[in-house]
Amino acid sequence: SCGSDMSSSKKRKLNWSELCPDVLRFVLERLSFTDVNRAKSVCLAWHLASRGCVPKPNQIPWLILFPHKEEANNDSSCVLFVPEDRDKVYKTRDLGVDFVRSCCLATHGSWLLMMDIHWNLNILNPLTGERIDLPLAGRKKTPPPQDACYFDNGPPKVCPSLACLWIDDRSKYYVVAWNEKVTKTGSNTWRWLPCSRLMSGWDREGSQLVYEHRAQKLYFHSVGDAVKVWCLSGDDPKQVSEDYAPINYEFWGFLPDRSKDEKLYLKEEERYVKGYVDSRLTIAVSRVSGRVLKVAIAEQKSKRWFFRVYEMHPTELAWQVIDSLGDEALILDMGITVVAKDIPGIKRNSIYFSGFGYRRKNPDHLFVFDLTTHKVEPLPQCVFSSIPFTDARWFFPGFTASLTRVKLGAMGQSKKKAHRRRREEEGIPGSSSNWSELCPDLVRCVFKRLSFTALNRAKSVCSSWHTASRGCIPKRNQIPWLILFPRKDCVWFVVPEDKDKVYRTRDLGSDFAESLCLMTCGSWLLMSNPMKDLYMINPLTGERIDLPDTPKHGADLIFEQACFWIDNETKDYIVLLEVSFSYSIFTKKGDENKWHEFPLLKWDMILSSVTRIKSSTSIILITLSRFRISQGIIHAKRMGEGRELYWQKLLYSSTRIAVTLSGDVLIVACILFSCKTWHFRIYKTNHMTREWVKITSLGNEALIYDMGITVSAKNIPGIKRNSIYFSGLDHGTDDPDHIFVYDLSTQKMQTLPQRVFSSIHFSDARWFFPC
Repeated sequence: SCGSDMSSSKKRKLNWSELCPDVLRFVLERLSFTDVNRAKSVCLAWHLASRGCVPKPNQIPWLILFPHKEEANNDSSCVLFVPEDRDKVYKTRDLGVDFVRSCCLATHGSWLLMMDIHWNLNILNPLTGERIDLPLAGRKKTPPPQDACYFDNGPPKVCPSLACLWIDDRSKYYVVAWNEKVTKTGSNTWRWLPCSRLMSGWDREGSQLVYEHRAQKLYFHSVGDAVKVWCLSGDDPKQVSEDYAPINYEFWGFLPDRSKDEKLYLKEEERYVKGYVDSRLTIAVSRVSGRVLKVAIAEQKSKRWFFRVYEMHPTELAWQVIDSLGDEALILDMGITVVAKDIPGIKRNSIYFSGFGYRRKNPDHLFVFDLTTHKVEPLPQCVFSSIPFTDARWFFPGFTASLTRVKLGAMGQSKKKAHRRRREEEGIPGSSSNWSELCPDLVRCVFKRLSFTALNRAKSVCSSWHTASRGCIPKRNQIPWLILFPRKDCVWFVVPEDKDKVYRTRDLGSDFAESLCLMTCGSWLLMSNPMKDLYMINPLTGERIDLPDTPKHGADLIFEQACFWIDNETKDYIVLLEVSFSYSIFTKKGDENKWHEFPLLKWDMILSSVTRIKSSTSIILITLSRFRISQGIIHAKRMGEGRELYWQKLLYSSTRIAVTLSGDVLIVACILFSCKTWHFRIYKTNHMTREWVKITSLGNEALIYDMGITVSAKNIPGIKRNSIYFSGLDHGTDDPDHIFVYDLSTQKMQTLPQRVFSSIHFSDARWFFPC
């Protein structure tokens, strides 16, 4: 029998389509965007498996070539070039005759902002064919002569290049700016930008609009003028003041230093003037740090190009040359920089360029410029030989796209079931595998090694896994989560381990939606509703503990400062409050619903956490006099070079205290300048001299500014050592620029992923440690 089994197994051919679907999904989730789309076309089984997985987000720019209308009689498709596949080009579906006669104004994600010959605007996804028509912009609907190109000979004072687009690939929420107007999802009209009609430069060649959604700010740049900024977070745009010096073109910035070598400078100047062809000035906004960059471009004969990148000096408020973009790449079409560290297919410290203005049909203007070597890297010849094109753009397609090469029709549910039943009847491996039937002891063994978030996801797979999870103790959560409070009856979580995901809690009730978070401890939040009723709530489980009414209870009370501690198992707690700048009170579990007044008439500064409490019957409270705190502020404020200029550009300053794992007390001073520059200084008591001394490192600890504590961060994935987790200076932090991780080693901010702020509109944010 053994021999017959071996012979039958040899006769059976290996079939890659018979792989277990879970194994297939495991592999597909680790493939790049283009590899997943190719794998989907291998066979029906692989295509079905791909539907149950989310591929890696696309992180590299693609080049899209627009067809020439004379060549598009039978096919109105665009050609796509993916830098990962240097010897291949892809073709989109037929986009229709109207598409060929339209002009692309801007790109974002998989979407194009298009304008037809009647000045009608629409947003189009060339990969899926989806289209969103925008409100009429008020232009006269008279097409130009047939022998003219509307974007060259259109109505006067219209510059189609003044446009920018942002759109969420999932929700289809969009923001479009065109010339002096803005429109959003849900608005049937265009709104004028305040003061825009009083500004010059809208019809000037080289003017530019850039939208940064994380801060919801729109930047307008015109050569010779300062950058203008509008905030689009509300229903109506509001102009905001930003300190950006006027942007002027200075050709000598491309030449050698005249003070070092006069002869060489004059020689290069003569060569520059003789070889001059064209030049431009543009701006870009970093998606990583939010800084605004100035980019000067000069084209010379013999295919010679110059690029210079400038950033604003934080205190002198003048543009200074930077030699490198670091681990970022600049997409000049979109006016943004993106992360390019260790990502195959995108080159760090480089500029992706596709020409000036419109009708970008010169192959010599499509390249990647390396700022390290100052050399041009041309694109493969197959890109230009594939199609006669009239325009070209760099863009970032999303993971929902599907290419023509992987064209497969969707199967109905009945067909899927019949296909699955046929595979089971034929005994195909992987067709009837059921992960819910795994041995419970094996499941628990795996669960004990999962992180806090991974275990919570695994519990929701099936009832047997949920039952198995009850018998195991997961790894203790050691990383901070960010909790975002929308104006609704739930909250959202951002887990640093899962940078591309956000999580939503259960419905917490209408009372929660109207409440304000005063402090966090473990999985618990200390909340105050409009009537100043206090309660503690666990947003993960929905548990709630109501606290007794405070003395002089009423809506006019002001809770200036608060801290609390709660045991996650016994629910023992202590809550401390400073009320209306007049008195301080505390309560604890088992106190017969009473508040006790502190012997101090007023707290100058209270400890933001009481996590060092050993039991609910004793309390450790640290207070510092305002005189000592002010000393820490003064020391921090002297860190600027120019004292007078420092005070002119200072926006906010704040000082808090924190307690380390060893019990040391720290003073943490933070300062915000008008150019979006944050500074942090940390002071510690010298036990010998009893004076505050500055420290430059937290070692293997991380400081949670909201909670006033430091936590261990040594060799723990998801938390950064020697860093400060910051979410604003006060309650109601709704500015994305005030939510970041500050690295004390490099003194730079690490912002959160764009998806965090594009998913919801929030009114407050806090770092906390769920249990």
